[in-house]
Amino acid sequence: MKGRKTGIMLLLLLVVLLGIGGVYEMMQGMEIPGLSHVAKLVKKPEPINKDPEKILSLPAEYKEEAKHQGTLKTLTYDYTMYEGSGSTVEKKAVVYLPYDYDESKKYDVFYLMHGYGGGCHTFLGSKSNPRAFKNMLDHMIEDHKIEPFIVVTPTYTEEYTDYYTKLDEMGTEVVSTLMPLVEEKYSTYADSTDEEDLMASRDHRAIGGFSMGGCSTWRALRSYKDYFEYYLPVSMPMYYSDYGYQSGESTYSAQEIYYGVEEAEDTESPFYVFAASGTEDFMCEATEMQVEDLCDYEGFTYTDTSFQDGNVMFHAWKGRKHSYKYSLPYFYNGLIRSFRDSVEDPA
Repeated sequence: MKGRKTGIMLLLLLVVLLGIGGVYEMMQGMEIPGLSHVAKLVKKPEPINKDPEKILSLPAEYKEEAKHQGTLKTLTYDYTMYEGSGSTVEKKAVVYLPYDYDESKKYDVFYLMHGYGGGCHTFLGSKSNPRAFKNMLDHMIEDHKIEPFIVVTPTYTEEYTDYYTKLDEMGTEVVSTLMPLVEEKYSTYADSTDEEDLMASRDHRAIGGFSMGGCSTWRALRSYKDYFEYYLPVSMPMYYSDYGYQSGESTYSAQEIYYGVEEAEDTESPFYVFAASGTEDFMCEATEMQVEDLCDYEGFTYTDTSFQDGNVMFHAWKGRKHSYKYSLPYFYNGLIRSFRDSVEDPA
């Protein structure tokens, strides 16, 4: 550990003196004691293209009810909180089942996390009052934009006294408690809810979120890469600041994500990130720069064309502010790139 810290300090000093491009040139083929896997991670930074090809507009009718409608179910579950008292609390999640759900078939699963002040009904609504996001899912499946899949929206914030410092726990709650419950009750690609089977079915699982849910999505990539193949972080980097983009936080967060992915049990399994925001969103620059800083690391390759050419994408929608109501086209474009046997983008 001491050698690693020394190596990191040396690397940071070199970046200050030479610039990251100069450090990249100097470090080719170079080994630094205590820094064997850090020395290979720095790449020449390239400005990212905020307008990747084949970004699709959300059809206006997708906000209205579809002919073939999925159903919404409510799950109640107990969760033992890691915060302070370690008390057990009762929570609810909404589960979207696609039209004509059939227990004899297997379904992909998308875990979708709300932002500050939200809850399990923020995106999907309720059985009696479904929201536009649910309608969008119905249309996507009806129009064969994506194979029928399950969506799960948990409730997070209401039991936390200090939500901003407990962002890691959302991913923990999903993986440790909600995922086993959902994937035992409904038909998914997991053969069982044993850890080994949940990890073996990661290519049929996605996680995403808006705002603080987006922050938790980055943290899930850092800590739970073994359980998810697709990541859809929206309008938030891995950190939070009232002032938006913070350079030091961004570079540190990118490093933490890199190390987390490197320490996953299966480091060879692919993963794909579709990040998004709006140009008038106070977290747009922070989200964009989280992507750019992350793509300085080996294993994170930015693409503005197709996931055949890389595994990280970002798009900023013109004029959109920080509200989940603006996020439908973000998730629409992220979801149509998910759960594909080949990694071709949609036409």
